[in-house]
Amino acid sequence: MKTADIYGNFGEIELNQGSTAEALLPKIFNNLQLRSFSIEAPTLNRIFIDTIKKTGE
Repeated sequence: MKTADIYGNFGEIELNQGSTAEALLPKIFNNLQLRSFSIEAPTLNRIFIDTIKKTGE
C-alpha cells in the first residue's frame, strides 16, 4: 500500500505499482466491515497533494 487516507467512515487507498486490489481485499476484510468498494481515478485532493509533494522534493 502506497498511501491510505481515512476520513471518518470513508477511506482512500493508493496501491504500490504491481499491487492489486484482489490481493489487498482479504487483508481489509480481516480488520474492517466494508459497505462498498470501488476502483476509481485519483481525486482532485490526491492529485493536489501529490503535486505539492513533488514540487517540494
